[in-house]
Amino acid sequence: MIVIDIREEEVLKAKELRDILDSNKSYNKIDCPNNYIGILGELVFHRYLIEQGIPHTWVDFNKPNKGFNEPDFFIGNLSIDIKTTYSEVMWFQKPKHDIYIYIQVAKDNGVLRIYSWLTKNQLYDAINSNIVRKVLRDNRTDYIISPKDMSKIEIFMELIKEV
Repeated sequence: MIVIDIREEEVLKAKELRDILDSNKSYNKIDCPNNYIGILGELVFHRYLIEQGIPHTWVDFNKPNKGFNEPDFFIGNLSIDIKTTYSEVMWFQKPKHDIYIYIQVAKDNGVLRIYSWLTKNQLYDAINSNIVRKVLRDNRTDYIISPKDMSKIEIFMELIKEV
């Protein structure tokens, strides 16, 4: 697990960016008072990659007409989607990107923990097994997987040093 302190200005920036995103969005997303958490995860993960000297591209999530088909990051040719939550498990929908990373934010927004990851194909395998739980919400299907059923983040960090 990688533990990173969250800066107060990152929480404020995430809330500001969430407000901009909400004013621009053209799709129906589940309403949630803490929907800035995903943006906060991206901000802190971006900072972490910079501090580690890992070349990457953070995809602009706030551009007009951005859909769900774009990842959060590119590292080399790998598309990376991070799933940030307060939850003890990773929530995801139908996998589209190369890599999915589970990140948990402490409820006080003070610490971010990067726990685990899986490839898109590994997530599909998990969906077709009994490892994940399926959750139907309105007209969408979510899946839940425990970090214990995923690969440790340290393995991923070693792999991307070679990208």
